[in-house]
Amino acid sequence: MSYFAILIFSIVVLPKALREYKKDKNKNTTAKYLNLLLSILIFTIYISSVKIELREYLFNLEEFYRSYQSKIGFIPSGIGKLVWIFYVLICIVISWLSVLLALRKEYARKLFLKLLPVLWILESIQLYKYALKNFSTIDTKYLFLYILILLGIIIFTFFLLYYSRLMKSFFQYTAQESPSIQQNINN
Repeated sequence: MSYFAILIFSIVVLPKALREYKKDKNKNTTAKYLNLLLSILIFTIYISSVKIELREYLFNLEEFYRSYQSKIGFIPSGIGKLVWIFYVLICIVISWLSVLLALRKEYARKLFLKLLPVLWILESIQLYKYALKNFSTIDTKYLFLYILILLGIIIFTFFLLYYSRLMKSFFQYTAQESPSIQQNINN
């Protein structure tokens, strides 16, 4: 985990988020802490993923092209680069959404919920590629299925948390205060 990402989040996002959370005083305290914790976790993981992927691309270009030119398990050779591009893009988007989630933006919660299935598939492919590349003793027969199930459980947990009544009421609290924000969310 990147301590630099946590530091940046704590300096830039956390004060604004805490200021936003003071508006509803003692309401939704469980949701506040849970949302902040999950936002920091998501931000740190996906900003670190962007950093790792771009570092691999920039500093180890030959190995990068070789790994994405060849077939990765059941994934055809031409698809590897495309999956990598989509993965980096979704990591950037998810990182930005984690900041907006910390700032309690309802549209960010809705978009995050819509992007979770895409994230699940791309993350599974990336983890599958990593496992095949770094662990030669793994039986690959059902590896992708195991990865899909494991990451599916994690992603589904995030989906259930952010789809729960607790989180909905937490995110919609500011929308109830301002009619113009509520109209923008409904549109």
